[in-house]
Amino acid sequence: MRAIIYLLWLSFMCGQSVVAGEVPGYVSIPPDAAFRMVQAEPERVHLVDVRTQPEYQLVGHPARACNIPLLFWSGTFDGKQYGETPNPDFTKEVFSRFDRSRDTLVFFCRSGGRSAKACAACIAGGWPAERVFNLEGGFEGDKVKDTSSPHFGQRRVNGWKNAGLPWTYDIDSRDIYVGDRSGS
Repeated sequence: MRAIIYLLWLSFMCGQSVVAGEVPGYVSIPPDAAFRMVQAEPERVHLVDVRTQPEYQLVGHPARACNIPLLFWSGTFDGKQYGETPNPDFTKEVFSRFDRSRDTLVFFCRSGGRSAKACAACIAGGWPAERVFNLEGGFEGDKVKDTSSPHFGQRRVNGWKNAGLPWTYDIDSRDIYVGDRSGS
């Protein structure tokens, strides 16, 4: 019952429809709503950064966001971009790190694409859909599309950083990917 009331409240706050049969498995929420959720229940609502470890470290992340990469940076360059390889233990790591009977997860990446896949993978693996959210715009947001803007092509639209929410470059060893903890 609490989950239903919460989803109705979240629907109202975010302008999202959560009517039965209309939810595609998870709800996308704006950064300010995610921030309020974490502030309200910091022991039960968790920000999960699915970007690569270099993105987590070098671009920054919300404080207390843990890093569980959906993909690993491969280091190979194909002439256009650097490659990534799937993390075969992604859902295993999520399920071992958090308690599906009580925890709510807010997944994010750079701009929302990988985190949507992470939401779907966790729901398919058995995480309750009513406690899985995708952060709209991700951490960095979307690119400016106006070609006349001096910021054309830059990530200055939507996202956690552009919402002015707190973030850091600091790394807490408790929040890094478990596969990287051997040296900590």
